[in-house]
Amino acid sequence: QFVDSAGNPITEVDYELTDPGGNTSKGILTGDGRIRRGGLPDAGDYTVKLFAVYNAKWSKESAEVGDVVKLSADVDGFEDGTEAVIEIWEQDIGSADDLIKKIETNVDGGKVEAEWKYEFIEDDDDTTEEDKQKGYSAPEYYFFVKVKDQRTRSGLLEFKDWIEVKLQDDEGNAIPDKEYALYLPNGEIKKGKLDGNGTAKVEDIPPGKCQIKFL
Repeated sequence: QFVDSAGNPITEVDYELTDPGGNTSKGILTGDGRIRRGGLPDAGDYTVKLFAVYNAKWSKESAEVGDVVKLSADVDGFEDGTEAVIEIWEQDIGSADDLIKKIETNVDGGKVEAEWKYEFIEDDDDTTEEDKQKGYSAPEYYFFVKVKDQRTRSGLLEFKDWIEVKLQDDEGNAIPDKEYALYLPNGEIKKGKLDGNGTAKVEDIPPGKCQIKFL
């Protein structure tokens, strides 16, 4: 029986079985992590090679627009140079998820790795009245790593943004200490006050168009 580090059976993983005579055959581990084959001799040493792709993860849990993030997954059984594909998807609650980018790469040192720089693109999907009532949420992304018939999926990565506000009069002079209300894409309103130089920086906001009103 094949189990993981927590003692749980490893299932639905391809394997290659080599018998004492050097003959090889392939199969998939059963639901209890065992290999069941008939017609095999009782004596002799058998070698089993598992083929798995797992532990897909981002280099961070959240990032800002323009950040470069690293994508990685661990690989067992596949030789270096084996072709691999990474698909990055945007989670779209209430409708089909969107394929954002496809990266072709190779297995190297028991891993599949790539880097991705996020640039915000305005969603051009049709917006229903129900969507408007639900409001806007910060975009979240996941990715698949595929090597031959094996694949794994990562967790979610959230992207955030920031905005810098600067207020001047017609002659270019700063207007300090002015209160403002910033209307975010998700419907939230952030209120604040400009500093003595007539500027303010608002961080950790969802990417997208904002509107500002000075009070």
